[in-house]
Amino acid sequence: VRNPKQLTASSKVGYKPQIFAPAPYGDHHIMYRLLGELWEGVYFNGNIPTSTDPESVKFIQALIKQDEKLKGRESFALAGGIAMATAVEGLKRAGRNLTREGYVEAMEGIRNWMPEGLKWAPITFGPGRHHGLNTVRLYRANKAADQSFAPVTEFQSFPPLF
Repeated sequence: VRNPKQLTASSKVGYKPQIFAPAPYGDHHIMYRLLGELWEGVYFNGNIPTSTDPESVKFIQALIKQDEKLKGRESFALAGGIAMATAVEGLKRAGRNLTREGYVEAMEGIRNWMPEGLKWAPITFGPGRHHGLNTVRLYRANKAADQSFAPVTEFQSFPPLF
């Protein structure tokens, strides 16, 4: 599906195909709010832990404490928080005399790192590996009433291309 409106239009004519939605639609909180029962049964992917994992809940609560507008956007908040934590880890490792070269070298030194105790595929950078996380997991949306979903696969990692 390229646009959530496609689901509402197709449902009006009784058409309910099997849908795979890409990662940008992976925030189940938002998609259930936008589409309700039309989101049920949709397959979607994600490359981070879910917003309902116990470690994630703690991390998200800290983010929402800083900005209440993140409430209802928990998965996007988690993705942004992980990206921020990764950038900060690189800054810490680069030290006080920050240069572009020093920051790149520090980031390339991050190996098997999982920020804030989050449990999923570890983040690894290196020379020629500037995409720290190349992992995906498939999920299926269950019921709109409780905004439930379930993993279909375990996390699968792929070799980085850059």
